[in-house]
Amino acid sequence: MTNRGQDALSALFAPCSVAIFGASSDPGKMSGRSLANLKRFGFGGAVYPINPHHAEVQGYRAYKSLKDIGQPVDLTLIMTPAAGTIDAVCDGLAAGSRSFIVYAAGYAEHNEAGAALERTLRDLLAPSDARLLGPNCTGMINCQAGVCATFSTVVDQMAMTPGGISFVGQSGAMAAYWLEKTLRAGLGFAKWISTGNEVDISLADAIQYLVNDDATECICAYIEGTSDGSGLRNALQAARAAGKPVLMLRSGRSAAGASAAASHTGAMAGEDAVWRALFRQEGVIECASLSAMVNLTRLLHQRPTMPVRRPLILSISGGAGALAADAASEAGLEIVPLPEELKGSVEAILPDLGQLSNPLDLTANLAADPGLFARTGEAVSNAACYDSFIVFLGLMHNARDVIAQALKQSLIRSGKPVFLIWMGASDGVKATLRSHDILAFDDIPDAIEAIAAWNAWCEARDRSFHASDRPTLPRPAQGYLLSEYAGQRLLGEVGALRWPEAVLVEGAEGICDVAIPPAPWVVKLQSGHMPHKTEHGGVALDIGDDEALRATVAEMRALAERMRIPADGVLVQEMVPHDHQLMVGIRSDPIFGPLLMVGRGGVEAEFEKDVALRLFPLSQRDIEEMLRELRYGSRLAGVRGKAGIDFAALAAAIEALCRRYSKDNSIVEMEINPLAVSISGDIAALDLLVTVADRGEDGGAEARVADAGVSGS
Repeated sequence: MTNRGQDALSALFAPCSVAIFGASSDPGKMSGRSLANLKRFGFGGAVYPINPHHAEVQGYRAYKSLKDIGQPVDLTLIMTPAAGTIDAVCDGLAAGSRSFIVYAAGYAEHNEAGAALERTLRDLLAPSDARLLGPNCTGMINCQAGVCATFSTVVDQMAMTPGGISFVGQSGAMAAYWLEKTLRAGLGFAKWISTGNEVDISLADAIQYLVNDDATECICAYIEGTSDGSGLRNALQAARAAGKPVLMLRSGRSAAGASAAASHTGAMAGEDAVWRALFRQEGVIECASLSAMVNLTRLLHQRPTMPVRRPLILSISGGAGALAADAASEAGLEIVPLPEELKGSVEAILPDLGQLSNPLDLTANLAADPGLFARTGEAVSNAACYDSFIVFLGLMHNARDVIAQALKQSLIRSGKPVFLIWMGASDGVKATLRSHDILAFDDIPDAIEAIAAWNAWCEARDRSFHASDRPTLPRPAQGYLLSEYAGQRLLGEVGALRWPEAVLVEGAEGICDVAIPPAPWVVKLQSGHMPHKTEHGGVALDIGDDEALRATVAEMRALAERMRIPADGVLVQEMVPHDHQLMVGIRSDPIFGPLLMVGRGGVEAEFEKDVALRLFPLSQRDIEEMLRELRYGSRLAGVRGKAGIDFAALAAAIEALCRRYSKDNSIVEMEINPLAVSISGDIAALDLLVTVADRGEDGGAEARVADAGVSGS
């Protein structure tokens, strides 16, 4: 969050006084709804309708202008159309208003004239400490303070229940849908914020505010995009450091917006992959839908502190219990068998049960004797081998009171999380459960998905975190490609990573004049205009004698002439024996800055996508984790008696490459594919792509390459 107007955010989201510019006497109109909602939900602060045509508006004394109030107000709601916004904000700033909400549409989302209005608003706010939410938003709600500054109809039929969940979203409609689903699920909320076009207050600003809000325990968000990647990362890091889960629903996940570059890295580390990497690193729980988001908040309502690993499943149906066990196992949970010491107790309660196991089938006898549930729950509730309970019930509407009481007195009283799934629950069942502060899932996948998401957040929360780990700025997206040899000369020595022994020759006749490595050889045409040499015949492998070498070098030169591309020469390189081929790519995302991609390498890399992605800054431990999470990671670790690689040494070599990238801002992108890795510990870059920015005032990378005696293509 910027330093400008941080106190004004408190004035906006927790105001003591509110003015409504353009307030209407008709509570059915948009310009009258916010005033009516402030009155309806019991806002205890001062309210000042601004309407020069009326002495009174909806029972409040009206004022001709903000200046006529005679004192500054914390929050000014601007209900005028877009064309009147500038005058309203000017009047508010002159009168000392500390914050504004602008609701009207018709700005940058509409046309260039609207975009110009946004720029004017931004310029007006810049010299002041005042903050502005919107425009083109539906406002905000502070449930605890009774501040319902929205015209959304979602509040018409729903009671506002205080709770620990807050929401911020870039779409007013999605914000309304979330609120309706959350309240209908019996959950309360703390703050509800619609950011709209974000002329001033961004989604990142709102998240940062909620991180510091004592009433907020969990943050839900809907995001369409951001122009401030650094600010968003800082806010997400602050939430993780504060132990507040962030649940995110994101639109635009398709690959349509991803730009392809010359390297595999550019194609594979597209827009969606970068967002997923960001969320994984910062512990954000990405939800597939609003329903999934609400289901997870059901879990958070129980305020668990530890991941769920070993649940005991109790079910009224053997089939449903088996399905729950399958889903739990697939989510990485351990289905621990019922211990011997419990079997006797359970058998005494369920004498006709044929098999005592986990899942535990309570059978249809539960419908006839709901008390079975309480007795079974008491018997298993304190079993040390289980850290949670998954309970499956169906129908049984008439037994809802008995079962709710039994849950409270047995399983819930144990202090362990209880995930109740009640298939086909009627409204009456749901109401009864809510009255006992018990929230139920509608189906097995809903509960298991919530548990898996919670466990992922716990893992991110507990991961090593340093507040000094701050994101780095993006680099230019454009540049030109160096030949492989020129890229090697530019990078120089990079930790334990080595370039294969090689020599650059101008033509076949020049081979006799240079010392070449021992045969066999790899022969490569060197041109920045041929990023993928294999596809064009620019690489020849396993050349074994001098005559074949001279002929191959001549062929490479002829290839350059046929393709009419400039070339630095032909690289004669040693053949490097190895056990594995990987790919390592580093580039700068235009929003979030430098990122690292590691994956399975070789010519089939783009056909068998097996990659891991992280944003800078990265530690050696982070990189080792990336390598192990690859599907190919098990092969790297060694299979069927074959020794594994030294993960730590490989991670250290890649970390050195990241540091080299960080030290030279003129390097736009680099990729090694393949990176040859041997069990013996040898790590060699068999091919290299380096893209550098255009020449700057100091000549940049291009000048250094030229100084090394190699021309940039």
